[in-house]
Amino acid sequence: MRARWAGAGAVVLLLAALGVAVAVPRKHSVKLQWKPSPTAGVDGYNVYRSTSPDGPFAKINGKELVHGLVYVDRHVKNGHHYYYTVRSVQGNLEGADCNHIEVYIP
Repeated sequence: MRARWAGAGAVVLLLAALGVAVAVPRKHSVKLQWKPSPTAGVDGYNVYRSTSPDGPFAKINGKELVHGLVYVDRHVKNGHHYYYTVRSVQGNLEGADCNHIEVYIP
């Protein structure tokens, strides 16, 4: 028995002994990592994403600040370009955008 999966980026598992084919689409994610803010007393970071290099950028880390220097975006789709920026937060103040980065999900 042969199985084919038409979607790109899929993993096909063949269970030949049982005559079963299972297609599992590959989930993509984007791991962002940045250097700490040079500003003393930073409480954390907000991560923003856009599908356009000029924005608008939407905050994707929810209500909680990111307290480390890594964030994984698991809500991306195949065949799309994404643009990210990170802003430091101190109290009620949010810093300016860091350099934008572009990511393409194949």
